[in-house]
Amino acid sequence: MKIHSELFKGQLKTVDSKNTANSLWKELVCDLNAEGPPSRDVLKWKKVWSDYKTHLKAKMERNNLSISGTGGGPPSHCWLTPLEKQVSELLAIEISVSGISGTSEFDAAQLKQSSGSDMTTDEFRPNEPTPVDEMPHCSRQRVAPQKQGSLLNKQVDNQIAYHTGSLPVLSEINENLKVISKCMKKT
Repeated sequence: MKIHSELFKGQLKTVDSKNTANSLWKELVCDLNAEGPPSRDVLKWKKVWSDYKTHLKAKMERNNLSISGTGGGPPSHCWLTPLEKQVSELLAIEISVSGISGTSEFDAAQLKQSSGSDMTTDEFRPNEPTPVDEMPHCSRQRVAPQKQGSLLNKQVDNQIAYHTGSLPVLSEINENLKVISKCMKKT
C-alpha cells in the first residue's frame, strides 16, 4: 500500500483505472498469499483491508472521545500498535477523526467577564492533573502530566464556551414559553 498509495486512496490517474486497480490488487494478493497463511482471493483481501481501516478509525474515534469525555472513572484510551500508527499516517486518519489542527471551531467565541476583561479558565481547573488509569484491555501507559493538563484545559475551555453560548438560546426559549403560556390562558 505504501508503494501504490493511489490504490488505497482510490485516485488512480490512468485511462483504464479500474483495470489498473484490479491488476495492482492481484499483484498485492500474490505477495500477501506468498507470505503464508491465510490465503485469500482479491475480494477477501479487499474486505480485510476495508475492515482494518474501519476498525482503526473507530478505535481512533473512541480515543478522541475519551480525551474529551466527562463523567469520571478511568479513561478508555487504547494505544495504537506500530502497524496501526503506520496505517493511520498513511491514510491520514487522524485528520478525519480530529479535524485539521489550527482551524477555528464552529461558533467559537471569546469569553468576556462582566467587567469586560477576558475570562480565563485557570480558576476552574485543578492545580494538579488527575492520574490516568488505563483500562485492562489497553497497554499500561500513562498520559504525560503536561499533555493531560493541556487536554483538561482545552476541555474546560470548550465546556465554558458551550455553556456561555447556551444561555442566550435558553433565555429565548424561556421567553417563547411565557408567550405560549399567556396564549394558552387566553384560550
